[in-house]
Amino acid sequence: MALTYDNLAEHLPPSSIEFVGANQLKLNLSQLTERDDLSTVSPLLEGVAALLDGLAALTSAVNQQRTEAEPSLTPIVFVGKQLVGTISEPIYRFTVDLKVNQAVFLDNLLDPTE
Repeated sequence: MALTYDNLAEHLPPSSIEFVGANQLKLNLSQLTERDDLSTVSPLLEGVAALLDGLAALTSAVNQQRTEAEPSLTPIVFVGKQLVGTISEPIYRFTVDLKVNQAVFLDNLLDPTE
């Protein structure tokens, strides 16, 4: 399993990611947040949290598949989700780790699954 939009779509609500043609993908925030009242002045917290939650789920799925295929493979590090804070004030903490290829200036991010 790779870190692709198709695989991410499996961890998001239906129709959240659509290929619209001409090298264009659409991230449908109304579908992602399951709200029908979004506008440009809507808070972006729900959309960002839903996307990060999907990315964390994809990271877990990739790691599970890697472990099943080859138990000696180390887990990838991409997006993680932790519940921190207190019982009365829970907080989700998302971490995003992007490995950098220092040999190239442009397009220097490395996919951890490759």
